Amino acid sequence: MHQIHGISMNITVNRERLLEKLKENRARHVKIVQEANDNFYTEVARKLEAKLDAVRTAATAGEKPRLIALSVQPPVDHTGEYDTVITMLEYHTGETIQLTPDEARNLLEDRWDWMRVFLETNAAYSKSARALGE
Repeated sequence: MHQIHGISMNITVNRERLLEKLKENRARHVKIVQEANDNFYTEVARKLEAKLDAVRTAATAGEKPRLIALSVQPPVDHTGEYDTVITMLEYHTGETIQLTPDEARNLLEDRWDWMRVFLETNAAYSKSARALGE
């Protein structure tokens, strides 16, 4: 039995209901990843254009351009983790699943250990991620 913030119980949940919730969480995750991927290249191009403009301005003024670094964090995707759990549930032969508090937090509440970094990184490119991160 696991304990989280004073809660030391496990719960038994209906497999189909858990599968439905997990697929709903996965769909929201995929939407964020798709938005982030769609906007990532536009944002990189915008930043590159701004850097190129700085180089042109320096050249026009007869100056050497300063060292130009481009720092961008690509979108983060954890869809595979949802897929693994969904596959496990689809192959599970029982009607119920027992969850620890940590598993309930991940699977039912969609609060994974990586969620904060996922939302912060993808918020640069996804309105959905920004909304969830607020």
